[in-house]
Amino acid sequence: MATITYTVTVASGTNQYGTGNKFYINGSVSPDLNLIEGNTYIFDQSDSTNGTHFLAFSTSANNSPAAPYTTGVTVTGTPGTDGKTTIVVATYAPTLYYYCTAHAGMGATAFTPAAGSISNQSTFESTFTIDEVIEDAYERCGVQGITGYQLKTARRSLNILFQEQLFMEKIIQIGLVTVDMLLVILTQHLP
Repeated sequence: MATITYTVTVASGTNQYGTGNKFYINGSVSPDLNLIEGNTYIFDQSDSTNGTHFLAFSTSANNSPAAPYTTGVTVTGTPGTDGKTTIVVATYAPTLYYYCTAHAGMGATAFTPAAGSISNQSTFESTFTIDEVIEDAYERCGVQGITGYQLKTARRSLNILFQEQLFMEKIIQIGLVTVDMLLVILTQHLP
């Protein structure tokens, strides 16, 4: 499995919790992350802006020391000088949240998909029509001979989904969405 290092800094910014000091991961303000099962992730907090901001993981959102997640997590050094938080993502790890142990609202979500569920090589092909994706999703669910009404209803459901800001943010943040992943999402919302 892979080892990935993220550079962590702290600066003023705005995320889902409001405006104030935020963790910046590789220069992006509090992005949602995909921590793939089996991979090792090193959060390098050696930058001086991390001074009093210890990065930790939780199973609850927004500064939740009441639900710490420590499986596979190792903390070394001191943030602001030589600090690092390392996590080896366990198989079947829950969705996690990274946060500052001293200040609320600095982090975001760390999804923990299974190895192989996100591919660095396969991207969503925007050349597919919505109808093609819907038909493929129906076929993969075992529904044969879909009607025009089913297609119209599914298309309407998709249009509603695409209008939901959260859905679009996740698609954009993931950046590398396989057709299979999109179909799983779609089949959960088809009539």
